[in-house]
Amino acid sequence: MATQASTGARRSGDMGTTALADGTAVSKNDPRVAAIGDLDESRSAVRFLAALLRSQGIAPPPLLHEIQQDLSAFEQELGTPGRTLVGRERIAALETWLQRRPDFPVANATTGLAAEQARVCRSVCRRAERTVVDLAQDQAVSAALTPYLNRLSDVMRLLADALSPSDTDSFPSSSPRRTP
Repeated sequence: MATQASTGARRSGDMGTTALADGTAVSKNDPRVAAIGDLDESRSAVRFLAALLRSQGIAPPPLLHEIQQDLSAFEQELGTPGRTLVGRERIAALETWLQRRPDFPVANATTGLAAEQARVCRSVCRRAERTVVDLAQDQAVSAALTPYLNRLSDVMRLLADALSPSDTDSFPSSSPRRTP
Protein backbone atom coordinates (compact mmCIF):
# COMPACT_ATOMS: atom_id res chain seq x y z
CA MET A 1 0.00 0.00 0.00
CA ALA A 2 1.29 3.48 -0.89
CA THR A 3 2.11 5.83 1.91
CA GLN A 4 0.94 9.40 2.16
CA ALA A 5 4.43 10.68 1.39
CA SER A 6 4.76 8.61 -1.77
CA THR A 7 1.35 9.47 -3.24
CA GLY A 8 1.23 13.13 -2.20
CA ALA A 9 -2.44 12.69 -1.25
CA ARG A 10 -3.20 13.75 2.29
CA ARG A 11 -6.98 13.29 2.11
CA SER A 12 -7.37 15.52 5.16
CA GLY A 13 -9.66 17.88 3.25
CA ASP A 14 -11.99 15.28 1.78
CA MET A 15 -14.80 16.31 4.12
CA GLY A 16 -14.72 19.96 3.06
CA THR A 17 -12.55 21.29 5.86
CA THR A 18 -9.00 22.49 6.04
CA ALA A 19 -6.71 23.80 8.74
CA LEU A 20 -5.28 27.28 9.00
CA ALA A 21 -1.57 27.59 9.79
CA ASP A 22 -2.42 27.91 13.49
CA GLY A 23 -4.25 24.55 13.37
CA THR A 24 -7.78 25.96 13.48
CA ALA A 25 -10.14 23.78 11.44
CA VAL A 26 -12.36 25.75 9.07
CA SER A 27 -14.65 25.05 6.15
CA LYS A 28 -13.05 25.26 2.74
CA ASN A 29 -15.59 27.95 1.85
CA ASP A 30 -14.60 30.11 4.83
CA PRO A 31 -13.90 33.71 3.72
CA ARG A 32 -10.39 33.50 5.18
CA VAL A 33 -9.61 30.42 3.09
CA ALA A 34 -11.02 32.18 0.01
CA ALA A 35 -8.75 35.18 0.65
CA ILE A 36 -5.71 32.94 1.10
CA GLY A 37 -6.58 31.18 -2.15
CA ASP A 38 -6.94 34.45 -4.03
CA LEU A 39 -3.56 35.64 -2.74
CA ASP A 40 -2.03 32.32 -3.78
CA GLU A 41 -3.52 32.71 -7.26
CA SER A 42 -2.17 36.27 -7.44
CA ARG A 43 1.29 35.03 -6.51
CA SER A 44 1.09 32.31 -9.16
CA ALA A 45 0.03 34.82 -11.81
CA VAL A 46 2.99 37.06 -10.93
CA ARG A 47 5.34 34.07 -11.04
CA PHE A 48 4.02 33.20 -14.51
CA LEU A 49 4.57 36.80 -15.65
CA ALA A 50 8.20 36.62 -14.51
CA ALA A 51 8.62 33.29 -16.34
CA LEU A 52 7.14 34.78 -19.52
CA LEU A 53 9.55 37.69 -19.38
CA ARG A 54 12.50 35.34 -18.87
CA SER A 55 11.33 33.18 -21.78
CA GLN A 56 11.42 36.31 -23.96
CA GLY A 57 14.98 37.11 -22.90
CA ILE A 58 13.91 39.94 -20.60
CA ALA A 59 15.08 40.07 -17.01
CA PRO A 60 11.99 40.45 -14.83
CA PRO A 61 12.03 43.51 -12.58
CA PRO A 62 13.35 42.42 -9.15
CA LEU A 63 10.12 43.85 -7.76
CA LEU A 64 8.23 40.83 -9.15
CA HIS A 65 10.21 38.52 -6.87
CA GLU A 66 9.58 40.83 -3.91
CA ILE A 67 5.85 40.84 -4.71
CA GLN A 68 5.80 37.03 -4.66
CA GLN A 69 7.48 37.08 -1.24
CA ASP A 70 5.03 39.71 0.05
CA LEU A 71 1.99 37.78 -1.14
CA SER A 72 3.32 34.60 0.46
CA ALA A 73 3.82 36.46 3.75
CA PHE A 74 0.29 37.87 3.57
CA GLU A 75 -1.01 34.32 3.00
CA GLN A 76 0.84 33.25 6.15
CA GLU A 77 -0.66 36.18 8.06
CA LEU A 78 -4.18 35.22 7.01
CA GLY A 79 -3.49 31.61 7.98
CA THR A 80 -2.43 32.70 11.45
CA PRO A 81 -4.93 35.32 12.63
CA GLY A 82 -3.29 38.01 14.73
CA ARG A 83 0.18 37.50 13.23
CA THR A 84 1.82 40.36 11.33
CA LEU A 85 4.64 39.71 8.89
CA VAL A 86 4.24 42.54 6.38
CA GLY A 87 4.20 46.19 7.27
CA ARG A 88 3.43 49.42 5.51
CA GLU A 89 7.03 49.63 4.28
CA ARG A 90 6.05 47.17 1.53
CA ILE A 91 3.30 49.54 0.39
CA ALA A 92 5.93 52.28 0.32
CA ALA A 93 8.16 50.03 -1.82
CA LEU A 94 5.38 49.68 -4.39
CA GLU A 95 4.71 53.41 -4.32
CA THR A 96 8.40 54.15 -4.83
CA TRP A 97 8.52 51.77 -7.78
CA LEU A 98 5.42 53.40 -9.25
CA GLN A 99 7.09 56.81 -9.02
CA ARG A 100 10.58 55.86 -10.20
CA ARG A 101 10.10 52.72 -12.30
CA PRO A 102 13.83 52.00 -12.06
CA ASP A 103 13.75 48.64 -13.77
CA PHE A 104 10.88 48.92 -16.22
CA PRO A 105 11.16 46.44 -19.09
CA VAL A 106 10.94 47.98 -22.56
CA ALA A 107 8.17 46.91 -24.92
CA ASN A 108 9.12 45.21 -28.13
CA ALA A 109 7.51 42.91 -30.68
CA THR A 110 7.79 39.92 -28.32
CA THR A 111 6.39 41.42 -25.10
CA GLY A 112 2.69 41.41 -26.00
CA LEU A 113 2.00 38.11 -24.25
CA ALA A 114 3.74 39.32 -21.09
CA ALA A 115 1.66 42.53 -21.25
CA GLU A 116 -1.51 40.46 -21.34
CA GLN A 117 -0.29 38.35 -18.41
CA ALA A 118 0.32 41.56 -16.44
CA ARG A 119 -3.33 42.41 -17.12
CA VAL A 120 -4.33 38.98 -15.82
CA CYS A 121 -2.19 39.66 -12.72
CA ARG A 122 -4.07 42.92 -12.22
CA SER A 123 -7.46 41.23 -12.55
CA VAL A 124 -6.57 38.43 -10.14
CA CYS A 125 -5.09 40.95 -7.70
CA ARG A 126 -8.24 43.07 -7.82
CA ARG A 127 -10.36 39.99 -7.07
CA ALA A 128 -8.08 39.21 -4.11
CA GLU A 129 -8.55 42.76 -2.91
CA ARG A 130 -12.36 42.41 -3.03
CA THR A 131 -12.15 39.10 -1.15
CA VAL A 132 -9.95 40.67 1.53
CA VAL A 133 -12.28 43.67 1.89
CA ASP A 134 -15.17 41.24 2.32
CA LEU A 135 -13.23 39.26 4.94
CA ALA A 136 -12.25 42.43 6.82
CA GLN A 137 -15.91 43.27 7.41
CA ASP A 138 -16.18 40.34 9.83
CA GLN A 139 -12.65 39.31 10.76
CA ALA A 140 -9.36 41.00 11.58
CA VAL A 141 -6.87 41.32 8.73
CA SER A 142 -3.60 43.16 8.37
CA ALA A 143 -4.07 46.91 7.97
CA ALA A 144 -1.46 46.80 5.20
CA LEU A 145 -3.11 44.14 3.05
CA THR A 146 -5.86 46.07 1.26
CA PRO A 147 -3.68 49.12 0.44
CA TYR A 148 -0.90 46.76 -0.70
CA LEU A 149 -3.23 44.97 -3.11
CA ASN A 150 -4.52 48.32 -4.36
CA ARG A 151 -0.98 49.51 -5.15
CA LEU A 152 -0.13 46.13 -6.66
CA SER A 153 -3.02 46.57 -9.06
CA ASP A 154 -1.52 49.90 -10.11
CA VAL A 155 1.91 48.30 -10.60
CA MET A 156 0.44 45.61 -12.84
CA ARG A 157 -1.49 48.16 -14.92
CA LEU A 158 1.62 50.24 -15.53
CA LEU A 159 3.70 47.16 -16.24
CA ALA A 160 1.10 45.96 -18.76
CA ASP A 161 1.10 49.35 -20.45
CA ALA A 162 4.91 49.42 -20.57
CA LEU A 163 5.09 45.93 -22.08
CA SER A 164 2.40 46.55 -24.69
CA PRO A 165 3.88 46.91 -28.16
CA SER A 166 2.78 50.18 -29.76
CA ASP A 167 1.31 48.39 -32.76
CA THR A 168 -1.02 46.24 -30.66
CA ASP A 169 -4.50 45.68 -31.96
CA SER A 170 -6.00 45.07 -28.54
CA PHE A 171 -8.22 47.57 -26.81
CA PRO A 172 -6.64 49.84 -24.20
CA SER A 173 -7.16 48.44 -20.70
CA SER A 174 -8.34 51.79 -19.35
CA SER A 175 -11.23 52.47 -21.72
CA PRO A 176 -14.11 50.19 -22.63
CA ARG A 177 -15.08 49.53 -26.24
CA ARG A 178 -17.98 51.68 -27.31
CA THR A 179 -20.52 50.82 -29.94
CA PRO A 180 -22.22 53.54 -32.02
